[in-house]
Amino acid sequence: MTQETQLFRRRMVLQTISGAVVASAAYTGVAGASNHCDVTVSDGDSIQAAITSASGGETICVEPGTYAEDVTVDEELTLDGPNSGIPGDGNRGDEATIEGRVILEADGAELNGFDVTPPAAEFNRTSEAVRASNTPNDIVIANNVVRDFERDDPDGGFYGVDGINIFGGDESEAIENATVRQNKVQNLRNEDNGGAAGISIQGNVNGADVEDNVITEIAEEVTAYGFGVVIRGTGNHGELPEDVTVAGNELMDVLSDPASQFDGVGFEVEADGTGYHATENAIENNNLGIEVKVAADETVVDFNDIVDNTRRGALNVDDATLEMQQITGGGMRAALVALTGGAILPGKKSGRVMISRAISTFGHGSDGRLTAPHGESAVVD
Repeated sequence: MTQETQLFRRRMVLQTISGAVVASAAYTGVAGASNHCDVTVSDGDSIQAAITSASGGETICVEPGTYAEDVTVDEELTLDGPNSGIPGDGNRGDEATIEGRVILEADGAELNGFDVTPPAAEFNRTSEAVRASNTPNDIVIANNVVRDFERDDPDGGFYGVDGINIFGGDESEAIENATVRQNKVQNLRNEDNGGAAGISIQGNVNGADVEDNVITEIAEEVTAYGFGVVIRGTGNHGELPEDVTVAGNELMDVLSDPASQFDGVGFEVEADGTGYHATENAIENNNLGIEVKVAADETVVDFNDIVDNTRRGALNVDDATLEMQQITGGGMRAALVALTGGAILPGKKSGRVMISRAISTFGHGSDGRLTAPHGESAVVD
């Protein structure tokens, strides 16, 4: 998929939500004027107080302003900010800025159209800007800007900071059918001990769609490692994410500290689960575009633009073979490599590529096929 195709796809997404954009604009700054609002919160009021007073199934509309508080949604409620329905990188109006963490704990909870920028994390429990936990199903995190979040705990232990984390911390009950859509996550850093991730799908999660988000400037070259989107486990238990789709996202400028031995990675698989699919993403200007550490035979990577990643385009560390289809990217460096890397594919390549851990370096055969050392083959068609 070319970048032109990627941009066309994003335009089509915007067209399909145009009605929602118009509806949002109708109540920007005057949320109470909209018929869909059961409760209105104005600048100077408390969002959390409105949640406490609301009944399940209601919509709370929040007007532009600054809300210096943590917010926990523990009932089936919709929180609509003034930019509800407008993507995080869209043409947005005045924001409702939450200067605190947002936690979604209830089935059907939705956070839509906010600007979230918490203070620096000083403890592990405050290290996620937006978090879904306590086994909620059918949650939606959409059309938000999550930004300018860092760790300030130099004497603390090893932990990272996350922009949005779907955290399945309960071994016995999964978070099901989570949607993270059309958010912009930017400027996350951790100069202390650990990494930074734009969006994390972690632990006992069964079904997650990460769609059409823009994730940029993660790790900011001061963090040991970083991820645009990462699928991973948790030390709390052994349950792993299943059925995760990462589609149509822009994963850009995830760059680790140049002194670090680790990379900033656009898309990372660290969980040995099942049913992972990365498709139609633009993965650009990271240290490493894609890294699959485990579950290569459960991961499909297709129709992505992998462009100008500084160290490698894609790395498979698993014993199994990773199938990558329709990989494009003009001028990409080290587009497709295996365990020890070394492939340089100038210009554009597309087709079906099987990346095996056993293959270390690709070359070009006389017939134009990619070849591997010792007679091993990298299939391109």
